[in-house]
Amino acid sequence: MNTFGERLRELRNKRGLSAKETGAIFGLAQSTISGYESGDRQPDFDTVLAIAKYFGVSTDYLLGNKREIESADLTPEEAELLEELKKEAAFYDFLDADEDKKREIIEGLKLIIRGGLYKRDK
Repeated sequence: MNTFGERLRELRNKRGLSAKETGAIFGLAQSTISGYESGDRQPDFDTVLAIAKYFGVSTDYLLGNKREIESADLTPEEAELLEELKKEAAFYDFLDADEDKKREIIEGLKLIIRGGLYKRDK
């Protein structure tokens, strides 16, 4: 399994970037990006940091040490909010938080949703 390469491809596709464009952003050849995505090459630490910063994700997420939050047990409103949050860089800071902090944040979000402070734009 090539988690780094899979996540890099997913992130660049979400931004509508080709491997060549992605390489240009980081001063790398298209073949280097393709090598990362296929698992034939591994990036150095500075490259991992630069890619994570550019795409607004944590290095842990990019390297496969953190997975995305499962939405299976969420209410429809909570799942919708989660999808909106995934578009924000701060969401990935949440993924890196310790379990106590995550619980605290989730409880705060539930209060916002239940209290009617969260309103969808329609």
